[in-house]
Amino acid sequence: MISALSRLSTDINATLKRHADPEKRGFSDFPKLRAAEQYLAVKMEKGERTAVPPLAKRLKAIAALRQLKVLKRYDWQLIFAGLADRDPDAAFPVLLEDDSLYSRVEQEIQQRIDRKKLKRREWKFLCSSYFGYHAKKPDENNNWCSLRDQLRIGYGVIKGQVRREKRWMAIIDEYQDLFTPDAGNLLANKMSAGEMVDFSALETVAQVPDDSWLWYRAFVVLLAKILELDDEAFKERLPNLLELARQRERYKNIILRACLTQYYRSSFRNIPHPQLKQMALESWGSPQLRSKQNLWLTHLKDPDTSEKICSMVRSWLAKEDLTHFFQLLKGNDDADQARLFYWLRFANQMGFTRIVMGQDARHNMHSDFIAFRQKNKGRLSNLSGGNSADNAVIMQIGNYLFVEFSRTGNALYVYELSSAPFNPEKSELHLNDELKAGTVKHRHAPTAVNYSDNHLTGWMITYEDVLRRLGIRYQPTDISPLPISTSAMNTHTADVTKDIRDQEILNLLKQLNATVSDKRNIGGALHVRLSSPNAGDVEKLIRLGFKQKNGDPLTFWSK
Repeated sequence: MISALSRLSTDINATLKRHADPEKRGFSDFPKLRAAEQYLAVKMEKGERTAVPPLAKRLKAIAALRQLKVLKRYDWQLIFAGLADRDPDAAFPVLLEDDSLYSRVEQEIQQRIDRKKLKRREWKFLCSSYFGYHAKKPDENNNWCSLRDQLRIGYGVIKGQVRREKRWMAIIDEYQDLFTPDAGNLLANKMSAGEMVDFSALETVAQVPDDSWLWYRAFVVLLAKILELDDEAFKERLPNLLELARQRERYKNIILRACLTQYYRSSFRNIPHPQLKQMALESWGSPQLRSKQNLWLTHLKDPDTSEKICSMVRSWLAKEDLTHFFQLLKGNDDADQARLFYWLRFANQMGFTRIVMGQDARHNMHSDFIAFRQKNKGRLSNLSGGNSADNAVIMQIGNYLFVEFSRTGNALYVYELSSAPFNPEKSELHLNDELKAGTVKHRHAPTAVNYSDNHLTGWMITYEDVLRRLGIRYQPTDISPLPISTSAMNTHTADVTKDIRDQEILNLLKQLNATVSDKRNIGGALHVRLSSPNAGDVEKLIRLGFKQKNGDPLTFWSK
């Protein structure tokens, strides 16, 4: 219908041009006709989305192929879509790995190509097998490489038969390395350059599943490129990388790790990055909390830098908490710039900070307060007792807790961490019974004026002596970039496979009705026992590398 409209529009325009006055253009264009054509083109493109047939049908057609039955065209289409499926009952579970049987499939594909009879639907089914093949190194499979070549040639045949290039063809042409040994490089280059990629288009047009080797390859290249960026290029690309992490949930943790590592290596690592910090907190929780520290170390992987990166993020949180505390939560008083200045000097040594909000701050409906409470949800405590305008901040430096209060006139309270009369992570703390229950306190007198890093005045001099006796000294912020070893860079890319697989296993276990026993941390294996036989669940487990336990068809294990 679209081509007919195009021809009609062309013919009418040609006729009008022959008969109309060249200076009168009123009849030489048909905007409504063009709009109708464009509308129908979009509708037909959407209608061309091809759903892969169900697994049961695919396996049935492959079984018929093994039994040498006569196959119809639809049977072959099912087989094309199931080349990467795993049939646990077959001697060679994956058809792509069965050399003798796949040769028949290869011949069938080639005949369609030679006779120019390969349909787009069949080509897309072959794509689903090509991109859905689960192997660490698919290039080592000659059958898969042959399929790759036939897909490239078959695409050329299909494209050569259309009068006008369609939208889906433009997508394939854009990523012209999809059917070459370099597949994934163009995708990685676009992501690295900050270009936004329409993943849904690739998933729809080329039938690329979310767990495809293509994404894995592209992200391995991308992570390597991130670690090669200089400071300015990384700063420029970071917003796009974070947007990419939001789009690709499966790879979010890996992208976060690479971004945090590169940020730590940069010359501006002591300047907090709000978006990077927020995404890391939403994904892994706060590294200040004991319950989340292991999660951070697990995701960051590299033992040489993991704790340092956590310290970087803790210092970001400390700087932000101190700024909010002494400026936003000041009540009716002016911001206490002296106390803010003094404690910011130690932010890079603070392992924990906690703002404890009084009644006024908790219920203040000003936009700044609402945004502050929302942004720090889960990191705030409630203050009971005292005046409704009171607020407190708890700071941990080394083995000591320091408690400051927002209203001037309150002393600083100091507690040894192991014997403090309160848990600093509690959601509710009492002003007098807990935060002011200590005997070690220091007044903010005499007044500090005209101070600087190299020239402290007033109460700051006394505080400096107190901290020095506790073993705490001011450590100037080092802003020089830190190198990262080659082995550490290799660790980032080498761990991608394990990261992805672990995430896939975690996602699958959430869906299964099964009993799980995980003894990998003590050198054992991960065992999954299904509550009932289910072909789909079995296929998913086998795809992730699980093996069936001998004598028990419901139990599967993996290292």
